[in-house]
Amino acid sequence: MQKTTYNGCTLYTFTRREFEAGESEFFANVRVIGERVYVFVGDMLPGTKRSRGLSGWYRIGKLISLQDSSPKLKKNGKIKNTLSSIHYGAPARVAGLGINQCSHATSCADTCLNTAGRGRTAPVALARIARTRFEVFAPGLFWKLYRDELQTIQRTAERAGAVHYHRPDGTTDRLPKALRDIVKEFSATEFYGYTANPTRDKVAAQHRLSNYNVVFSRKETERNHQHCTEWWHRGGSISAVVSADAKAQFVGTNRHGVRWVDYDTHDLRHPDHDGAQCVGLLTPKGPAKQDETGFVLRSVDDVRQFAAILTGGA
Repeated sequence: MQKTTYNGCTLYTFTRREFEAGESEFFANVRVIGERVYVFVGDMLPGTKRSRGLSGWYRIGKLISLQDSSPKLKKNGKIKNTLSSIHYGAPARVAGLGINQCSHATSCADTCLNTAGRGRTAPVALARIARTRFEVFAPGLFWKLYRDELQTIQRTAERAGAVHYHRPDGTTDRLPKALRDIVKEFSATEFYGYTANPTRDKVAAQHRLSNYNVVFSRKETERNHQHCTEWWHRGGSISAVVSADAKAQFVGTNRHGVRWVDYDTHDLRHPDHDGAQCVGLLTPKGPAKQDETGFVLRSVDDVRQFAAILTGGA
């Protein structure tokens, strides 16, 4: 096996013998050699021939990142007696091969935080693609390793007398049965995140996932606004991306019948830390800074109009 480097990312090329020796029950996209898992990402690289199948393989490392190694979670460290972790996959259709990890994505797919910060770099982007392909093409093994990592983190939290908060969708939006089963199994862990799926809260309630909390993400479409209103009237919280100027006018107030919270101070989207029903405001990051689709609320009037949508003009 040979190592190659693509824009700072280490990839592997198999010999024919190594390739054929790898466990092939996962078809052409995942190979298991010993205790190491390799996922094919060569079709994402220019000049790689997919038909050969020997080059362009990524070796899977950890599936879950801890708060100290994740820029998104580092702010959580200031909240006492908590330990947070996160899983990053490839959002929407970024992983290719017909995979879609964000079924209700709109223009947010073009301005996703997946491409903000380190997400722009090849090592991070390919790692997320590989993890998502691993989940889709070898789900049994993927969720076994995921469960093992969660168990280790949960034990660390217990030894420290901390509550473990886990965000399974750092850059994706899904709740498959395997993940629902894990949420039930790890009852001492608080699972949280964001969703654009308007029935996610109902699904969580149906399956009695009392330790699973998500906020609904405001988008730019009328259909999404309708879903926001329905979510709000069920007592749920909403997140909205707004300009810094507009955010400054609302955070910490109860204007227009809505409690406005700063979602940039930390990432723990949980009533214990955000309080009950609220609208959490986030400033745009990465490509969203240039958004002109309406995904970002730019003015005070935009925010006020959104409040009227939620409350019926209160």
